Amino acid sequence: MRYLSLAIIGFLCITLGGCTTSRFARGGIFTQDVDLYFNPKEKVNVWVYENYKPYPDELKKGLRMDSLYSDDKVVMQSFDLWARRGTKILFSSFTTGSPTYHLVAITHHKASIDTAGYVRKTYNKAYYYQKDDSLANQVDIRHVYIPYGQNKALSLLYYTQRAQHQACPFCKVVYLANINAEELQMKKNRLMQWQVFDTEQQRLEDVTIPLKRLKKTKYIKIYADYGTQTGVHVFRILDKKGRQEMPLKLGPNNYFVHYLDKSYQTIRQDTIQVEAKH
Repeated sequence: MRYLSLAIIGFLCITLGGCTTSRFARGGIFTQDVDLYFNPKEKVNVWVYENYKPYPDELKKGLRMDSLYSDDKVVMQSFDLWARRGTKILFSSFTTGSPTYHLVAITHHKASIDTAGYVRKTYNKAYYYQKDDSLANQVDIRHVYIPYGQNKALSLLYYTQRAQHQACPFCKVVYLANINAEELQMKKNRLMQWQVFDTEQQRLEDVTIPLKRLKKTKYIKIYADYGTQTGVHVFRILDKKGRQEMPLKLGPNNYFVHYLDKSYQTIRQDTIQVEAKH
């Protein structure tokens, strides 16, 4: 019966162009090639994989911040996460790599999940709870529940066709559970910035990015020059305090600074060269 319901809801959502809900958190930010979802308004970030793409990608998949995929609701209901008070959906993602799988992230403003029947896991002094389920022995589901802060929690709901991940069941979500638990419980959550540190700490130099007369700029994206290719090195969300400059620490290299508008479109580009001072 549960699998029949899943199919019916899937048909309706596809026919109507996707399931939407007002229960999505507002203020989500996600951009290409950055493996971190930001939500400064909810004061939470979520680590993902580098191959996650904003919706819609070339296959009309990706990370959605305002609508569900066809099977999400039934899977959420199986863990009593649908229409639960004090929760908001951060995103629903479908990846097209191998294995293909879905991931739904949900924030709890009141940590009220009964963890009886869950398995407690630890990672570098951080901890979380997990519980597995299945639909008609065809769809494998894992709910990861990460308490943090003052009575808050993050749910990661992973599901996939069983045949998709038999080689390494739940490997993808284990990494995400570990890194997000550690970040939320043990580290200062970086709400506004993502950066790659691929150089030794003593080689980082102080750099200032000017922000004057850039009223439409909402984000800064900095690409490092690796010779034959470039890679995203820094992504920064600008606050509304009208700052005139943005201090950074960067290793010696050439960088391309992209100033992005609210739609992540480049409206200006600069080049900077960072040289070692010692």
